Amino acid sequence: MATTDGRLARGEASRAAMLAAATRVVAYQGIQALTHRAVAAEAGVSHARVAYHFASAADLRQATLSAAGDRIVDQLGALMPPADAEPRTLDPMRVPEGAAQLAVHMVTDLRDETTTLYTLMAEATRDEGLRTAVGAITDRIADLVEPLSGSRELATTAAAALLGTVLVAMAEGVDQDPEAVRAQAASLVEHFDPHGDGQQQHTTADDEPDATVQERGH
Repeated sequence: MATTDGRLARGEASRAAMLAAATRVVAYQGIQALTHRAVAAEAGVSHARVAYHFASAADLRQATLSAAGDRIVDQLGALMPPADAEPRTLDPMRVPEGAAQLAVHMVTDLRDETTTLYTLMAEATRDEGLRTAVGAITDRIADLVEPLSGSRELATTAAAALLGTVLVAMAEGVDQDPEAVRAQAASLVEHFDPHGDGQQQHTTADDEPDATVQERGH
């Protein structure tokens, strides 16, 4: 049993290393360069080993897209408050900050994964096989943003808007100011808070009459 577990672990590690290599190939050379031979050369393994894990070029593209997306969504998950129980005990004000920090990671240390994700998402307009993977990634982002919006529809729109904001920043070049990207992403996600200003979420019913009185005073 221990031997089998060890083999599985080595196989998973080998597959992960190949997908990391595939991510670099797409990020620096484009999707046209994503072949079994290119990944084998980048990963330092045999062509046969890559073909063993990814039987076809389509399998390799789909797995690369999923791997790049998972790295990014996992980072967002690490930045979000945990959902310990139902109902989820979340501070909605942490969601914009988490999304903002993710945007910074996407244009800095996760830049290769981000470039690969966008490259393969664009390819999904022509490759139906990639669309399921794209949908799974946006769904996972929406799962994390939904506690802020309280609406699945708003959360899905926010996820798409966040990806679009980072795409524009990436397209403008490598010299983007991370702080500017962070501020833009935070402001964007806050727009999907149905309460408007997040501070208003802490307003109680007792506060409402005072607000009304103030309005009448004007």
